[in-house]
Amino acid sequence: MNYAIESLAGLERQITVAVPAEAVNATLDSLVAAKRKTFSLDGFRKGKVPLQIVEEHFGVEIYSQACEEIIQKRLSGILEREDLHPVSSFRFEGASNFKIARNTDFVFTCSFEVMPKIDLPVFSELSVEIEDVEVLGSAIKRLTRNMLRRFGKLAEVMEERSPRDGDIVLVDVQTFSEGKHFIGLHFQNKYMQINDGDNLPELEKVICGLTRNKEGKGVFVCPDDYVDPSLRGKPVVFTVALHGIFEEKLPDLDDELAQKMGHKNANALKKFIFEYELNASLKKIKGKGEQRLLKSVLDTLDFPLPHSMLKKEVDSYLAATRKLLGKNGISQSETEEILEAIQDEAVQNARERVKAQCFLMAVSYRENIKVYEKDADLAIKNMARESGQDYQEFRAHFMKSGAVHDLQERLMAEKALLFMYEQARKIVVDKNGNPLTAPKAVFAEQAVPW
Repeated sequence: MNYAIESLAGLERQITVAVPAEAVNATLDSLVAAKRKTFSLDGFRKGKVPLQIVEEHFGVEIYSQACEEIIQKRLSGILEREDLHPVSSFRFEGASNFKIARNTDFVFTCSFEVMPKIDLPVFSELSVEIEDVEVLGSAIKRLTRNMLRRFGKLAEVMEERSPRDGDIVLVDVQTFSEGKHFIGLHFQNKYMQINDGDNLPELEKVICGLTRNKEGKGVFVCPDDYVDPSLRGKPVVFTVALHGIFEEKLPDLDDELAQKMGHKNANALKKFIFEYELNASLKKIKGKGEQRLLKSVLDTLDFPLPHSMLKKEVDSYLAATRKLLGKNGISQSETEEILEAIQDEAVQNARERVKAQCFLMAVSYRENIKVYEKDADLAIKNMARESGQDYQEFRAHFMKSGAVHDLQERLMAEKALLFMYEQARKIVVDKNGNPLTAPKAVFAEQAVPW
């Protein structure tokens, strides 16, 4: 194969390929022969039309297809031979004027960005600290309560009192900082459960000091990761109106209820709940361990990052922020100000994500990790279920939009990270970071609903 590769700026590569006339003729002959098999014309039997007439009849289609086939076949062969992995689209010089002809050499030139070469470590020589397994009684209580709610009732509290732990409250909340609405904590007629672990402590404190149809006011500090940098660290003032207090009346977890929920008896349901939380704890530990291991490796590496991947990540970050701001009623002018203010943040976020992606893709290439169609289909099915959409319609839209390529890369990266984590040595530590010689699952907060 006659070709030349030139390194341009950064990770840009340019390939010039010369295809001999013999190869051009062979491709045309193959396509003409394929067309002939199904082509019929008055005066000739089907499949027996002279090749020259077939070529003349399908000229534009055949020559266009031959051009695409030659380019695709030659490029894929060169990329495999040279171990090059493109991360951007191919840019062809003079593509609009591409034309092949019989008995004539065909030359084309294209440029693209490639994945950087990375010196990968030996994963079996790596180690990572992970926490011991701890199944919390509070987590079991929450899961049990959520399961029982299907069969429970709410009873409004009519006595004049403030909310207590476990009560459900109906509230309006408005938040402002520097005259701006605070995104994410601004709603009307919302039901909240007191002391369920998800609410803002400052908000709960004010609510628990109110009685029905009363209003209160409080302050909290804007978090450092808030979408608008100008408000980070600033005081956020909120007002809350308490419209109602309700007590949850949940049924007992007995055999009858367990059978309604698809379990043999109450003990089987309790076992299911415990094992569910145990698996959730193990999954969380694995996820933290994977990220800790990945960061420890990336901190030791330095390699160039593809400009096309960085731009894509920055654009995605800003687009997601724009969507969030628009969804929360932020004006166009204020949105543009925020987007301008987070440009550096978007670039830094992109650099971290692209560096991790390049590294994990390099792992997948070295270890020959593959993503199969069934992997993508399962991921799409889970996404459809979580969003409450029809699987077939969701999948068709997903494929048409081209998002499946990004999904496949993400799944490959996840597989590569799991492979690296499984190869590394795990050191189980306690809450203080001290290695445990005999780690074992811990069941904390023994008091549970049963």
